[in-house]
Amino acid sequence: MSDPDQAARDPVFYVHHCNIDRLWKHWLALGGGRVNPTGNAAWMNQTFRFSDHDANAVVDVPVRNFLDTTTQLHYRYDDDPVPAAAIAAAPGPAPAEIVVAAPEHGQSPAPTSPAAESASTAPEAEPLATSSQVIRLGQERVSAPLVAAPEQSDRLRNLIPGLGGTAPAGPSATPQAARSGRIILRLSGIDFDRPPGKPYQVYVNLPEGQDPDPHSIYFAGVLGFFGLSAAQHDPGHSGGQRPGGVRLFDITDLVARQTAAGVWTGDQPSVTFVLSGVPEPGGTLRANPQANARIGKVEILRQQ
Repeated sequence: MSDPDQAARDPVFYVHHCNIDRLWKHWLALGGGRVNPTGNAAWMNQTFRFSDHDANAVVDVPVRNFLDTTTQLHYRYDDDPVPAAAIAAAPGPAPAEIVVAAPEHGQSPAPTSPAAESASTAPEAEPLATSSQVIRLGQERVSAPLVAAPEQSDRLRNLIPGLGGTAPAGPSATPQAARSGRIILRLSGIDFDRPPGKPYQVYVNLPEGQDPDPHSIYFAGVLGFFGLSAAQHDPGHSGGQRPGGVRLFDITDLVARQTAAGVWTGDQPSVTFVLSGVPEPGGTLRANPQANARIGKVEILRQQ
């Protein structure tokens, strides 16, 4: 189930996704502002590719066609909320289904790119600090220091203008964004031999010996491996080796909170990875011992 290339071979895969679908309908029915983001045209118009057995074709269908199981997909669960959640119209015209003729026997379908990949390129990010070696993830908590280039040291210390180490450390002292752009923690070259089976919590400047707490000012997010490929040779890449996966974390507010609390000095920020997830029977939290998960590089970037 942790490997999208193999997940559908597990019978529980279908039960799991149906239950998520069912729970989502119940969540929407609670009201109180709970709605599908139908006003987000990019989300509503994003397409996913399916195989249409009856038409012997491959079809690209937009998200807007899957918002209600009863009216659009023609099935319901025995405990569906009544009435079913209404579907709001999204701005702009709905794109028609894109039908792609099925390939001839022995031929591969024409390559396509997800909507996210076809979006305009994000502004160039300025690297401020980086790790010096590969980080290997396992059972134990592991930390890696990040080193700034000499010309970037001052900028790293003062990422959030207007906040100093003596500023009050409270919600009112936490800006929602840095005035000079976003601050990004980038993990690249993520690779593994087998799916780890568990995610890792990611912390910035977590003090040594302090218990990890996802509600603390040190918590950056969760590193999951779903959707990343295990290490394998790929002749399409230079040298025959895949470049590994990438995960991005927006840590702008984290840096702001740490700056307000006097924690952020920027001299040598550190990133800590802590195994998390659901414990095994008996209460043991264990990653796949054959995973050999590693991260090639950790960087702090400023993106204008």
